[in-house]
Amino acid sequence: MKNSTDTDLQNKPAGFVAVFLMPAVIILVAISVNILLTLQLDDSHIGIRVAATDFMIPLIMLFVISGFLLKKESPSLCIRWGWQLLVLMSVWMLISFIVGYQNTGVLMTWALVNKLAGWVILMCYFVSGVYIGQHGGKTKKIFFRSLLFMAWLVCAVELVAHWFFLYGFLHQYDYISHHYRMKGMYQNPNAFGIFLVVVYMINIFLISKNRSLLSSLILAMGSILILLCVYYSYSRSAWIGLFLGGLVSVFLNKKVIKGVTVSIVLALAVNFIAFSDTTNDINNRLIESIYPFVQSGIMDMQEVLEKNNEKMEILNDIQDIGLSDGNNSKVKKTSRLNEPANSGVETPVISIPEKKDVKPLNAVARIKSDGLEARVEIMKRSIRYWKESPIMGIGLGGHLWNSDREGVSEDAATIHNSANWLLVETGLIGLCIFLLFLWFYVSSILQQPEGSHEYLSSRTIISVIAVFVGASLATEVIYQRYIWLLLGIFSVTTLP
Repeated sequence: MKNSTDTDLQNKPAGFVAVFLMPAVIILVAISVNILLTLQLDDSHIGIRVAATDFMIPLIMLFVISGFLLKKESPSLCIRWGWQLLVLMSVWMLISFIVGYQNTGVLMTWALVNKLAGWVILMCYFVSGVYIGQHGGKTKKIFFRSLLFMAWLVCAVELVAHWFFLYGFLHQYDYISHHYRMKGMYQNPNAFGIFLVVVYMINIFLISKNRSLLSSLILAMGSILILLCVYYSYSRSAWIGLFLGGLVSVFLNKKVIKGVTVSIVLALAVNFIAFSDTTNDINNRLIESIYPFVQSGIMDMQEVLEKNNEKMEILNDIQDIGLSDGNNSKVKKTSRLNEPANSGVETPVISIPEKKDVKPLNAVARIKSDGLEARVEIMKRSIRYWKESPIMGIGLGGHLWNSDREGVSEDAATIHNSANWLLVETGLIGLCIFLLFLWFYVSSILQQPEGSHEYLSSRTIISVIAVFVGASLATEVIYQRYIWLLLGIFSVTTLP
């Protein structure tokens, strides 16, 4: 007969995992989802985006596998045909990869690693999300609080860097002097902006549900940071996602209106104070007071630019905007950022001061006239490829291969629309499977009682999906890992 001591000893490993190890992994996952890296495997200039979370997901998958083998845990989803449609989509991705190989005769790294292996990774994220969701409100609190805190922290650093950038402060550091558009740790303004909009949806739903004044104030401050960074990312995809996600949020929960209104008003006020022409002199004096080691508090931009050849190249294309020089005098001269083709955004660049007594203008994104036209041309060309095989598609990597054969530039060879990419490379079959999954997902979530998720309303994920639908009009977003992690978290039937 086993005594209580033996039982306690047997439970210690499981208790350690539940109390210490799993929460630590959850926190690391929430923090690392803010970080995205790009790796180059060969000389093809095709990078592979690796999230810092990719190194944490295997640990969660280990918990999932051990739970299934030892405890026979098999979580049921609230999503009708959820597992079945995801398995079917995975099989179809494999078929599309084979189709692409047959059509091109080449085993493309883009198709094998970025798309096929990338899809398998996305499914691991979904399963990991299910694991987090099935462990109830406490685990979800740990995840979402860590996610929000890290996003707020990144936004705060980005705003300070952008403030220094605009007023010519600490430009000897590349991070400051190249801060034309906010990228966070995503290395891409579009990806960063879309991620922040998703976090904003979570933020405002928590505000609408929170009854603590202090917590509401903290969440409101976080919303302000996020909105400012979304704006200064100059990402049209993020802006569209914010608009559509905001509308859906208000439709689903009228209490969200207050949080959205307050955060927008306060964000506009902070933007006026920190970045407005009207407050330029105040900001300059503030810089002088907090950085007394540099005479006048403003870096000598002429000297900084001469030390950096890359910055000097930027001066080839001068346009109108102002900034402060080393004597707090103003100039009116700018350069357009050398953005990748079809980015659709022009943003200001600090230039050599030449003319005084002109107030600096705030950094405002200007949409290039050819941005939309370029995307329309890509879509027309992709539809032409799709007509070659409308049912099954031209296969993974087929669009890139055909574009390369036609001499299309590398930037223009990428499809900037999720539905269009699915249609062209996986055909009508792949697109229909994916849309069916989204349909059953949204309809199943709407049928759940409002209070079925303890910490955060399950309808938050519908707003997140709306963000991705809006953003996907101008950017391919299916392979954003965190969306699949969130889809998994909100797909669990019950929470203890």
